Amino acid sequence: MVKWENIMTFLHDSRYVIIFFIVLDFLTTYVAINAGLGYEGNPVMAHLLESAGFISLLLVKLLFLILFYRVYIECKNKGLDNLWSATRNTIAFMGIVIICNNMFVIIGLPDFYSLGTLFFDNIL
Repeated sequence: MVKWENIMTFLHDSRYVIIFFIVLDFLTTYVAINAGLGYEGNPVMAHLLESAGFISLLLVKLLFLILFYRVYIECKNKGLDNLWSATRNTIAFMGIVIICNNMFVIIGLPDFYSLGTLFFDNIL
């Protein structure tokens, strides 16, 4: 059974994931694609965006949040606090990287993929 106290603790514990991976990723992706500055690099998400629009991105983010809550409950019930901490911090960091990439695209700088390709093509 879902308890209100668990949800509030989860939301507090997951605040950086929610801010970076869900909210800011959605907003920067929306701005970059709507302004014609970038594209969705994930082929599955690109197909969903093409067929259903940005509502599909919101639904995927909501599904992620529900599954992430399930991970939280499992980790808490089994006493895996270190695993929960590592999981949420890794995903929050991924969100920061994704936002930086999206911001690079929005302001006209090369995205991380282009920078990596440029770097490795010139070195190798």
